Amino acid sequence: MARIKEKINLYFMNYTNLIIFSVLSIFMLVQFTFYRNIVYTDLVHDAELKAKVLANLVLGLNERRKSSEICLNKKNEQLLKEEIQSLSINSDNIINLKIFRLDTRTNSWNQAFTINGSFDTVLSREEKGIAAVVSRFFKNKKKIWFNGEGYVAEGTVYINPQIKLAIQVNANSFIQQQIWAALILALLLVSILIILILKYRLVFIRLYKPLNNLITGMQIISKGNMDYKIPVEERNELGRFIESFNCMVLELKNSREALEHELSVTKDQKEKIFTIYRDIIYAVTQGKFILVNDEELPCYIDNGKKLAEVNISKGEDIGLARQISKQAMNNLFPQYDKTQKILLCVSEAATNIVKHAGSGLFIIRRMNDETIRFIFKDRGPGMDFDYLPSMLFYNGFSTKISLGSGFNIIFSFVDEMILSTSKKGTTVIFDINCSNDYSASELKPA
Repeated sequence: MARIKEKINLYFMNYTNLIIFSVLSIFMLVQFTFYRNIVYTDLVHDAELKAKVLANLVLGLNERRKSSEICLNKKNEQLLKEEIQSLSINSDNIINLKIFRLDTRTNSWNQAFTINGSFDTVLSREEKGIAAVVSRFFKNKKKIWFNGEGYVAEGTVYINPQIKLAIQVNANSFIQQQIWAALILALLLVSILIILILKYRLVFIRLYKPLNNLITGMQIISKGNMDYKIPVEERNELGRFIESFNCMVLELKNSREALEHELSVTKDQKEKIFTIYRDIIYAVTQGKFILVNDEELPCYIDNGKKLAEVNISKGEDIGLARQISKQAMNNLFPQYDKTQKILLCVSEAATNIVKHAGSGLFIIRRMNDETIRFIFKDRGPGMDFDYLPSMLFYNGFSTKISLGSGFNIIFSFVDEMILSTSKKGTTVIFDINCSNDYSASELKPA
């Protein structure tokens, strides 16, 4: 039991590991998203901060020149570049600087002048491809985009209501960081997936596959194939259990073969005893009583022309059987003087069907011009052959499962009696020979 409990715990532990790995993967994706947003926010904030510093430079230049015109000529442009280089801000990170003036007549912004820089870091073709793939899953923000040469981040500030300054800062480093982070994340997810596949492959080999073999083997064996052996793939607890199961099946097979052999011997013995018993009864009764088995019975039931058939299950059916029998005797053999005795036999046989079997069938057949046959079939428990001589030759003898005293009455009055009994039921047949020199009329079916 401890081993089985350990296997069950391993089964649930594997599913727990799957849940933990799934939660870890989701956590990593969320962390990557948070990290990306933080770096994006810092980059945009840095671009806006640089834009504010440059706006202050523009205002300072304007105050020193005491001019209302801001950065409209190459002299001011060169002066602004020199001022930018003199600050701690790295001017190489600024890809583009533009100053716009508001046209009050058209209410549109017109570019006053621009300063262009260059990328200090350039993305390779592979990096651009990976960035394009990543951008499909993590959309780039509005303030970072690809300008044809590389990725830039934009910062905008208003110098006054009529003048604004916009700069574009190199964002290639941000994209490279995202690429490396995405690659590391993908590598971790693939590693987790490989671990899960290997783990569950190992579990399948060590647990599920042997269990499946065991279930399949049990289904095959349950269909009667006792020669089948379930394969043992590993020498662990489950493997030892399968070996024990195979040994149990082998013992069952040997026991079944021994039992079948014993039953075969017993059956042969019973058949020999039945044959001897039948021959003795036949000889003692001078051929009046015939004992038959289930295989021989149909030829006695199906011969002759059927005149009537009645289902017997209650007391009223006994009277109906007598009535039909009387009609048959009167129509076929009106001058027969022992009809009342025959009706007594019919009553006794029908009563025993109701008493001992619960229900049965009564059939009348005409065998020839002189003989009529009465057949009683039931599915009761059958009779014990040990009591058959007493039932035949002793008046008043009765047992719970025998025909009792009525059996002796029937045997005394009829010309020939046929009996077949087993666990499947009992069939009693008796023939009446009504040989007289008169013409017989046919019985109209009831």
